[in-house]
Amino acid sequence: MQKHLYLLSILVLGCGTKEYEELAQDTIHYLQEIEDAEKKLGSPIKYPETKDTAGNVISKDVFLRLPTGLYSDLSKSKPEQGSGYRAIKFPRNKGGTEIPRLVILAFAEESEGADFKDGFLQAMDAKDSKENKPKFKFKDGLDVLQYETKGHERNIIFLVPSEKMGVVFQFDNTPGQEAKQDDVVQASMRFFRLGAGASEALSKYQINISSK
Repeated sequence: MQKHLYLLSILVLGCGTKEYEELAQDTIHYLQEIEDAEKKLGSPIKYPETKDTAGNVISKDVFLRLPTGLYSDLSKSKPEQGSGYRAIKFPRNKGGTEIPRLVILAFAEESEGADFKDGFLQAMDAKDSKENKPKFKFKDGLDVLQYETKGHERNIIFLVPSEKMGVVFQFDNTPGQEAKQDDVVQASMRFFRLGAGASEALSKYQINISSK
């Protein structure tokens, strides 16, 4: 990683074009994100094909790497049914103390025709929560909404209304831990991709792993 950054820095200094300098800086920033991800995140999630009550497939192709210490492969699990959605829940490893304690991947029940956003927020006790602006840009220009609830637990909720799906990071509501919790959420969600973007991200991840 350090070698790559050094070479890119030399290229930036040796080229006077603004466009190239911006491209090189973007590349350096991306490599730094990758290095940070390798320290904090596990393997991409795996989950079962998810269907609604009518038998329609409602799951999407999702690329998401969860913080280390959480189960990432739930491909043989059975999605749980919620009010207007189906959910796959990724807990932390048995006996672990890592954060978050749980990550929820949810897909709307298409056949029920319910409003996924309102229904899911209500299910997460976030109906009256104020929408927060994400602190970073999502890949592929995804329009992602963010909400938060606090009680005995702290939930950071991301919704993609256009795709009728959401991701929830659930933490113990421990005083003084918010900055650390926000850090692991951002590290994970920076690489969140859907559809064709998810397939591309997975291919890049597999190439990177095989080259090590």
